[in-house]
Amino acid sequence: MPLYTVLIEDRAVLVFAADTLAEAETLLAGLGAALWEIDAVGVPRWDGKAGLAVRPAQVAETLRWRQALHDAQGEGSAGEDPDDFATLLVEAVDQ
Repeated sequence: MPLYTVLIEDRAVLVFAADTLAEAETLLAGLGAALWEIDAVGVPRWDGKAGLAVRPAQVAETLRWRQALHDAQGEGSAGEDPDDFATLLVEAVDQ
């Protein structure tokens, strides 16, 4: 399944799988509230107003997603279906 990257103000923050760009855009619309929870080094939490976009993942983003999936599978924290896996591209800050 193709991978897509969520951008907050043109900064890549999350990679996930979707069948098409249209599906990725629909998923992003439903994901908006969850983005309020992201507080990351150098990336402000989404304020509900900043521009959100989704685009096909670039090669480096795809590689990071694959590595994160591999790590999560090794730890037993990934689900059965890799298409349900998403990863942050920014370091999360504990609150």
